[in-house]
Amino acid sequence: MVPTLPMFLLFPWLMQRWGFGVALAASVVITMLCFALFALLVRRWGIMLF
Repeated sequence: MVPTLPMFLLFPWLMQRWGFGVALAASVVITMLCFALFALLVRRWGIMLF
């Protein structure tokens, strides 16, 4: 759940600015980046997500 929170915060703003398709694509990229950063962060505690 934690890596998806930025997407839910940014999606409405992105949609108003660029439309649904671009906002959805940008949200997917943002979520993937946040998940990768989160996976690197929790690796410190021995949790391997990928």
